[in-house]
Amino acid sequence: MNTAASRRITRTVVALSLSAAIFSSTTTTASASSDVPTPRSSFASTDVSALVAEAHAAGTVPLAVVLDTGAPTPRNKGQFGQDKAAAARADAASSVADERAVRVRDKVLATIKGMPGKGLRALAGSPYISLKATEAEVKALAHAPGVKAIFRDEPFSQSSTSSYGASAQLPSWWHYNRIGLDWTTKSGWIGTGQTVVIIDSGVERNHPYLAGRVIYEACFSTNTDGSGGCPNGQRSQTNVTGSAAPCTYSWGCAHGTHVAHIAAGQYGVAPGARIIAIRASHKEWSTKTRGYEPMYSWSDVADALWLSLIHISEPTRRTPISYAVFCL
Repeated sequence: MNTAASRRITRTVVALSLSAAIFSSTTTTASASSDVPTPRSSFASTDVSALVAEAHAAGTVPLAVVLDTGAPTPRNKGQFGQDKAAAARADAASSVADERAVRVRDKVLATIKGMPGKGLRALAGSPYISLKATEAEVKALAHAPGVKAIFRDEPFSQSSTSSYGASAQLPSWWHYNRIGLDWTTKSGWIGTGQTVVIIDSGVERNHPYLAGRVIYEACFSTNTDGSGGCPNGQRSQTNVTGSAAPCTYSWGCAHGTHVAHIAAGQYGVAPGARIIAIRASHKEWSTKTRGYEPMYSWSDVADALWLSLIHISEPTRRTPISYAVFCL
């Protein structure tokens, strides 16, 4: 199989995986009462009345909102290395799409202006809004023009990086021959010219196996109370060195660094690739481990995906982002 065919297959698998991850939310049958509006979208099975009831009882409910912004337009769409005129047209189309998304966002935000919700994140150009919504905000957003879907912003935990269990000590280099790295490395298939996006618990950029490979960092992190969990104290931080630094309160904080090395570290699958590191985890108490663990909200992962695969074409703007690895 030639390099071009391999990359096409990889991109297809990634696209399918990301689509499934973003849009496979568990919903319930609609049973909204006559005074509770239902969302105007294919997500109509979301039980808006349950969201309203939770917000009424608890004061707020973690809410994810999908905006009807039309099809996204990646920057430098098409083949990388294209001529300047083609690149300029692609960027112009992306700018138009960004402006359209901003107009939709502003109209939606106008419907909840002055309401006391908490922790609003509405990035310019992103098709997602998230917040700790009050009962009034849930009702307003459920029927606001420009809203495609609303649902509870559910947290989820990360998968283990080893099927042997979290505390197992694996034999040195056990993976090398098992997944064929001996052959790919000798054949020169090391990911040169490619970039891997790691959306996880953070990446230790100065780890000896990753040194010099991390070229861009960002963070999307929402605590359970709606406050920001990024190093700057906000819900998002982009293009700042150290913004994707891993947490330190649990062994699980090393998950992202581990995944980054598996994907593109010195002894990983693609040692010639570079890394875009995005921390999307927040600190949450686990009744299972009886300690704090990294957890992930749908809205944090969705905005991280939007940033990495749609909004940025990475700093050089001429090297494709071909792979995405994340915590699911």
